[in-house]
Amino acid sequence: MDINFKEYGRLVTEIRKNCYLTQNDVQKKIGVSMETLRRIENGIQEPRISTLERLSVLYKYDLISMLEKTRKSTSFFSDDLIKRVNKHTRENNFEALKQELTSIVEVLAYHSSENNSEAYRYYVQYLESIKSLTISSDRFPKNKITNFESLLVSMNSSRTGLLTDEYLFNLEVAIAIGLSVVYRDYGNNDKTIDLLTPLIEKLLRYPTHTARQINFIGTMVLNLAYAYHMLDEHEKVITAIDDILQNKLMTFSTDLTNELYKRKAVALFKLDNPLYKPLFLTVLMHESGEKRKQTCHIIKKQYKIDLGHCFNCHC
Repeated sequence: MDINFKEYGRLVTEIRKNCYLTQNDVQKKIGVSMETLRRIENGIQEPRISTLERLSVLYKYDLISMLEKTRKSTSFFSDDLIKRVNKHTRENNFEALKQELTSIVEVLAYHSSENNSEAYRYYVQYLESIKSLTISSDRFPKNKITNFESLLVSMNSSRTGLLTDEYLFNLEVAIAIGLSVVYRDYGNNDKTIDLLTPLIEKLLRYPTHTARQINFIGTMVLNLAYAYHMLDEHEKVITAIDDILQNKLMTFSTDLTNELYKRKAVALFKLDNPLYKPLFLTVLMHESGEKRKQTCHIIKKQYKIDLGHCFNCHC
């Protein structure tokens, strides 16, 4: 399991001490032996979920969720890795992306030979393929698109398409979102729609969703809405956003929800539906300070809609 158990044990120890409990206190209160707790806190033993649940109740702190946050940075499921990859792909900084992931290869290659693990070899194969990425692709749109498409293919050389697998690594979804943005930036809106529509449907079929996956779904719907806007298919924008916001399994951040409502308001405006104005006002009510001022400015500049007087934005 790609968990940094040493770091996890250190955090568990800190939490116990913050509760003013000794290992002996814990044993007396919930029956977890001092030896078991010692091994967990020293990072020697992979803890059982049932043990973590009992400790979580005692400490009033979710140790199971914390386990996920201590994934090693080399794990395909590492949230920190996803954030860094998102940053590099968003900035089209393929040199930094190569340096970031190439540095992980040596660690994984060691585990691959040590454990003879097919999973590790598969991961190393993917990371090694990044070395073929074209540098300075921001000057060449075709190179940029090729970079992202190559990344997706290299995730699994045996697959015939992204949707062949029943489930996808978060890293695969992140790269797909990056590709959809590049398609849209260069006017390939149909490709954006063709990529994102089945991908959203696939993720929505997952039996459960992590916060990261929910964010991915919302972001993909937002990019889908932008693509529909560019094709003047505003009714589809409204349908896509209404469908996802009415899905009770999806709980988006306030910022992402606002962005989705903005896209719907723009679609209503384009369709001459007077409901666009109260929707814009609702969005602005959930924003404050500089963010609200920026939104007022964009609405006024792009759509000639002046709502600043309602909030004294003076934009």
